[in-house]
Amino acid sequence: FSATIHGANDTELRLLTVEASVPTEGAIAMANYQAAPRLYRVKFLAQGQVAWGLRNYDAAPLIEECEISVTATGTSSTTAYGLVFRAYPTTSRRSSILRSKVSVSGPGQNYGVWLAEALHLTSIRDSRFDVIGGSGTYGLYATGVPDQWIGTETLTIRDTEVISTGGSTA
Repeated sequence: FSATIHGANDTELRLLTVEASVPTEGAIAMANYQAAPRLYRVKFLAQGQVAWGLRNYDAAPLIEECEISVTATGTSSTTAYGLVFRAYPTTSRRSSILRSKVSVSGPGQNYGVWLAEALHLTSIRDSRFDVIGGSGTYGLYATGVPDQWIGTETLTIRDTEVISTGGSTA
């Protein structure tokens, strides 16, 4: 799948709307591959059978006052991801989500934040995650091979609401 925007190091996106709508396929609003952009007051909208608001691979974006809205379309075999972080960032940079809102829904699996293979976030603060509907809903979800998690990372969650409701697994 291709993304509407691909991030780059030492860049900033601010005060705009990024939309990806491919109802019968996969849709990615923004993809970051080995990139650490600053995202400030950006609205990300994604809609598709598999949909991602922000898809990050070996990346560490700083997310401030953003709104991420993702909707999976179709049957119960669909998946919606607000934010995906995969592969341990090779730089010393880590991500933060500050004063942001993430809304994820669809008939299948729904994830607010999906972390794979490592802890990429250091802070989630003053934010809200609404993950609703589907067969499975996960506000914050982490997975990966245990020895890939270094173990020295910490994630601080402050003044944040995580709502996961409507799925048979929540």
